[in-house]
Amino acid sequence: MKELPSGDSWREQILALGEGLRSDGSPAFLLLVLLVCVSPLLTLIGELAVDASVAFVAGVAFLLIGMGARAGEAKHFLRLIRPWAPLLAAPSIYVLLQAVPLPYAENPIWRATRDALNEPVLGFVSVDPGSTLRAFGVSLLIVTLTLVAAVTSIEPRRAQRLLFVLIGTSVIAALVLFFGSFGLRLDRSLTAVLLASSALGFIFCAAGCLYVVERMGIERTEPKKNRFASLLMLVIFSAAAAICALALLRVASSQAIFATACGFVVLGALVVARRLGVGFSVASGIVFVPILLALFIAAAQTRGSGDATIRFASTVQAAAIGPLVADASIFGSGAGTLGKLLPIYGIHKPSDFTATAASILTVEIGRAGLGLLALVAICATLLLIRGAIVRNRYSYFPAAAASSIILVGLGAFVDSSLFKTPILILLAAVVGLGLAQSVSRTL
Repeated sequence: MKELPSGDSWREQILALGEGLRSDGSPAFLLLVLLVCVSPLLTLIGELAVDASVAFVAGVAFLLIGMGARAGEAKHFLRLIRPWAPLLAAPSIYVLLQAVPLPYAENPIWRATRDALNEPVLGFVSVDPGSTLRAFGVSLLIVTLTLVAAVTSIEPRRAQRLLFVLIGTSVIAALVLFFGSFGLRLDRSLTAVLLASSALGFIFCAAGCLYVVERMGIERTEPKKNRFASLLMLVIFSAAAAICALALLRVASSQAIFATACGFVVLGALVVARRLGVGFSVASGIVFVPILLALFIAAAQTRGSGDATIRFASTVQAAAIGPLVADASIFGSGAGTLGKLLPIYGIHKPSDFTATAASILTVEIGRAGLGLLALVAICATLLLIRGAIVRNRYSYFPAAAASSIILVGLGAFVDSSLFKTPILILLAAVVGLGLAQSVSRTL
């Protein structure tokens, strides 16, 4: 595998990146890069076709990893994944339980069916076990992509390439969003994906700037040509961050901008905590205290529904999903079953329906499932914070992953982009990247 040279011109750096991707020697990594690059375009394809295609590519990549994994990488990955295994498995297990008979947690629809037919009928949490099993497959897909990203990003050079690919993809999405706002009619679903990609791109670009700053610190004794190349890369990543910010300011709501700002604050707080040399507990406080304070202030000033899942939603979103949220049971109606419930509430055109991801999750997996997801996100963020504190040169990888989780988590209370497969691909890639670089490789 050809590595990026540490002290050549920016043009040679870019050429080396392309050559590195071509001669990387890891087909699984190339498949992951392909998925990341085409992720914004997946919105233009039917949902079933997208899930099937992505699942096929992810499955092939995972199979290739199993066939070609080196002994050292395999041992390091097993040590790395141990604390993450429960976090990755918990949401999928919860969704699977919704699709199996659970007499004590069954949806009332099954009791009504037994009474109407006067015959024994199996009771499920889900009103449509088939749709829930499909959602279970999607959850396994995201776990698989995260594992593929983690395994293929153990080598630092490859991790840097993946970060550059994430930056490039999100900046292109931001450019399309920005220029599309000047009269070009973009599909609502595509706009949501481009908006979320731009928000994540701002975090990716900031991590890229940290990468360059780290490299410039190492290159203080290098020739001036090397320092100039690093300075030029810093300007490029800064310009890319500015493009993402302009797209957000042009199109995004104030709530979406707030979620992006919180993600950026997490990244900045981790940089400060690492520079101060504080421990994990203090670093966690530095990260979460400003976020909690900002959320408290925002919640105190926001008017609207008292339910947290639609409090920051638009009036149209709150009016559409409000009745379903009010009627939701603690265990939900089953993942992937929202479309089955909409006609009952007088909504016969699902394409016209808008809601926040948090409110949809409340309906489908219930407040118990939403609480489980929140717990998983918090634990994953804490693990990444610990990785960012203990790592030296590559701390920006877990820091970017922690920031992305915070951004997407808060964004779930603003719109439904969390349910878009392209955003899940980007999130899985950056979380796997942060996971892979959260622990130094000693094997």
